[in-house]
Amino acid sequence: MDGVNHVFTVAKHGLRLELTVFQFDGDIYVDLYRDGLDEAVMSFNVVDCDAARKVCVGGRESLEFAAGRLFGDRYNTGDTIPYGIRISVDPTIAIEFFRYPS
Repeated sequence: MDGVNHVFTVAKHGLRLELTVFQFDGDIYVDLYRDGLDEAVMSFNVVDCDAARKVCVGGRESLEFAAGRLFGDRYNTGDTIPYGIRISVDPTIAIEFFRYPS
């Protein structure tokens, strides 16, 4: 893991979410920790994520990340990401896999 990265951390209700975004590589890493445990209870990454957007689904603001290499060279921010990972932190930390109907 080399290059420019940004780490975002949110702690709520005994959970700590760490989201690391590698700006130029397009890779994201997600680690979820529970208070009192040293190891992450969930850990995964998306390689070559070429799109991300802020959405409001069911009254909850979230970030959606596309599965790797969905859009190729160009993502139009107005386009819906057809499937990927959705992360929200309010009112609680939630990580879900999603797919919009075609």
